[in-house]
Amino acid sequence: MRPEVFDGRCLAFEDKRIAYGEERCITLGHLDGRLVVIAHTPRGENTRVISMRKANSRERVWTKMFWRG
Repeated sequence: MRPEVFDGRCLAFEDKRIAYGEERCITLGHLDGRLVVIAHTPRGENTRVISMRKANSRERVWTKMFWRG
């Protein structure tokens, strides 16, 4: 994973929508000037990335509102 996604301002929360059988997290952060959404899980001292994608318009609005508050 490119660690700069977690540098600076980012939002992270545990994904409890489904019983995955492991801790899963969602992080929204910036990569190369774009807001991205990363699903990941801790693996000891490492992080296993499950998926990463560009944030959609709803997620961009949500993070702007959250960061302003």
